[in-house]
Amino acid sequence: MTDNSLKTWFEERKRFASHRQLLVLSGSLVWCQSQLKELALPASCLFISKQALIDTDNEHKVIQNKHYKQYLGYEFSCVIYNAFDGLKPSAVLGLEGTVQKGGLFIIVCPELQHWPEYEAQTPGIQFSYGEKHTHSTFIQRFLKQVQLDKSSAIYAKNSKESKLPYCKAIDDVKSAPVEQEKVSGACVLTPHQQKTKRDHLKALQDNASVSVITAKRGRGKSTLLAQIAADLCLANAQSEIYITALHRYNCERAINEFSAYINQNADHSGANDGNLASTKITYVPIDRLTSLNKQACLLIDEAASLPPELLLDVCAHFDKVIMASTQVGYEGSGLGFTLRVLPALAKEEYACITSQLSSPIRWYESDVLEASFEQAFAPSINFNQNIKGTLNKVQNKADNLNEGLQTLRLSKQDLINNEELLLSVFSILLQSHYQTTPDDLMRMLDVNDQIVFLTVLKAEQSENTPIEALAAALVQVEGGLPHNQSALINQIASGERRVPGHLVAQNLCTSYSIETFMSQVSWRISRIAVRHQHKGYGIGTYLLNHLEQKAREDSSINSLQTSFGVTSELVNFWYKSDFQFVKAGMRVDTSSGKHSIIMTKPLTKGYEMQLRALLELRVLQLQLIDIENEPAIEFIRDKLEAELSGSLLVDDSLPVDDSLPVDDSLPVKNSSKAIIQRQLHDFVEGKRSFNLSMPAIYSANMLLLRADITSSEQATLQNTIEISMETLFCLLAGHMPKQEKGLTLEAMRETCKQLLTFLK
Repeated sequence: MTDNSLKTWFEERKRFASHRQLLVLSGSLVWCQSQLKELALPASCLFISKQALIDTDNEHKVIQNKHYKQYLGYEFSCVIYNAFDGLKPSAVLGLEGTVQKGGLFIIVCPELQHWPEYEAQTPGIQFSYGEKHTHSTFIQRFLKQVQLDKSSAIYAKNSKESKLPYCKAIDDVKSAPVEQEKVSGACVLTPHQQKTKRDHLKALQDNASVSVITAKRGRGKSTLLAQIAADLCLANAQSEIYITALHRYNCERAINEFSAYINQNADHSGANDGNLASTKITYVPIDRLTSLNKQACLLIDEAASLPPELLLDVCAHFDKVIMASTQVGYEGSGLGFTLRVLPALAKEEYACITSQLSSPIRWYESDVLEASFEQAFAPSINFNQNIKGTLNKVQNKADNLNEGLQTLRLSKQDLINNEELLLSVFSILLQSHYQTTPDDLMRMLDVNDQIVFLTVLKAEQSENTPIEALAAALVQVEGGLPHNQSALINQIASGERRVPGHLVAQNLCTSYSIETFMSQVSWRISRIAVRHQHKGYGIGTYLLNHLEQKAREDSSINSLQTSFGVTSELVNFWYKSDFQFVKAGMRVDTSSGKHSIIMTKPLTKGYEMQLRALLELRVLQLQLIDIENEPAIEFIRDKLEAELSGSLLVDDSLPVDDSLPVDDSLPVKNSSKAIIQRQLHDFVEGKRSFNLSMPAIYSANMLLLRADITSSEQATLQNTIEISMETLFCLLAGHMPKQEKGLTLEAMRETCKQLLTFLK
């Protein structure tokens, strides 16, 4: 293959209508740049790179991979991803949907044989602090698929690795639907879209309260969403209409389409002109929607990227809800939208109408790029196959799970060598967990401090026997920072520093200013999921017990930990397995709509003693949280307060589990008072933020209210506490101007100096 063959192939593709296609351009960065310069790139190109690969004109855009979500609603003739910056799978898969019909997705990468090692040294996603690996198994798997895929092209400096197939849209491929043209800025719908719109408008004008449009990307669902809402407004002269999505830029296309359609059709509408003039669409974050007028109309774009509980809450709140979403499973909430939201909406009280768009608008049917990228970045198994037979086997073995099931600890090599195992694990996670993305697939294959477990039915295995996977778990090894990093650990404890990863260990270290949370080793159960059809048989508890057994076999592990958005179901699950509440987020998490909490199970006496010493602070912290509509938080608070009231002393004299092994090095004895003093001092010195210091300020006030203070100091103490509490809740509300907030923070620091004098 000569140097000119790439240019010839590139030009030849323009001569006939073709599928969108992947081209991997492999060699040194300088060589790859020279090849790109030789190509007559189309006017509309998107470069994903830290710096421009070639000189570009104004029509070409250059962005970093972390900003990819801002361009998901755009369309480009060619997307060029610079993998020398590291490969971010979620960015690659997301931007695939922006490539127009007949376009190219080009990945510029190092020489194929060196790419896995290069990616390990220059990762495209963030791993935990201290994580080191020398080979990217994810890139190894991706390259194998590209090389075997007959539709994907490779052009390499080493010509023996090159292949340049053509992808023609002829014979075996259905013709593409009519191009979606625009009239006065609004899109012209295809016949199928027009019928769907008529069906949904009629249902909404009759008695339906929820309209759902589902489709894969590129099917025009956002356009249809906007036009259904606009026609509803034109017919009823409804001026209040809101739209929400995970981020504002996820619904820009729908917002623009709604406005264009209203402007285009206002003159032909029989509605009152004054009302139409005031008709506008307003973006509102989903956590603020339930405070709005119930009679307003709400649009939700990319609904599957939002937590199911929040979606159902807003559907119950508004009279009319119109939503559109993909439902493949990698959009952000796994298959929660398909398995939890749609069945709930199908209930009679919601009067829901649902339609699915199948024909692509932006590319041909049977698109090879879409299929290749889904296989590479969002693989899944259809678990509905033979579901009845598997359910019967589970029911038969439910009485004695220990004999009927087995749990496999899968190495990276197991996952790369057995695609069925990999698909089983990832499919179960997609079914159950929010925010499961292609980046998680890369972590599964590449991260050394992550452990993968898969629970399967025991069976007489033969070479052709399929795996019947029931549950999966991901365990993240956290903490374990060596003593020579004591200065870093001290900065983390003070709130001055935060490192990537170590989610729970770092959170507890900072929240309680206890260094041992980062120096001790823990297992964080980051994911544990049971196949949707097999819940209720105790399989999740069986898997959790297995994880605990394996952790206890490793004497270096001090605890099991988990963090999640609080619900009564999840709290009960973890409490039944003897996990203890340790920490709660002060504010509702925007991704789950719930307070995030941390629960842990001690595996050593030292860790158990540390939790005992923190009991009073754990109780006081929960008093800061608004528990309205949070029965799970109220349950935890009652349980902790009962434990505290039954304890004469909260110190190391409290009994601990005698079955727990003794640590090699017990944690430092940290009393509530000592922790509060340190955190107030760090806040006064400007090391610790107000958000991190809120629990300590509140706890200091509560301790001082019960303290034995001389009568001569009582008046001063009372005044200090009143000022402190008033300022605390003023800042906690978070509604003051920036300048005023700065002055209030300074006043709080001065007040905390006074609190410190009384605590001494």
